[in-house]
Amino acid sequence: MAIIALYFQSRVWPNQHWFVRGLFVLAVVNILGNANEVLELVAELITGVVYIANKLDTNIDLVANNVGAGVGFLLIMILSRIRKSK
Repeated sequence: MAIIALYFQSRVWPNQHWFVRGLFVLAVVNILGNANEVLELVAELITGVVYIANKLDTNIDLVANNVGAGVGFLLIMILSRIRKSK
């Protein structure tokens, strides 16, 4: 997701500061992650089937989204700087 968000941002808002780019990636990942959690809840309420027995799953998913977005963003930034220095 970080790659897609950064690609989109580079096309729409080129030449942004790295901090703004990072915030954009985190925002996109959080919006999609929260939407996914809401859809899971709605699906459980509509069908009456419990898909996730452990309600801690939502907390773990949201933390994993943030950690993944942060790590993905840092890796992309590091690799792009290495590529530019060559």
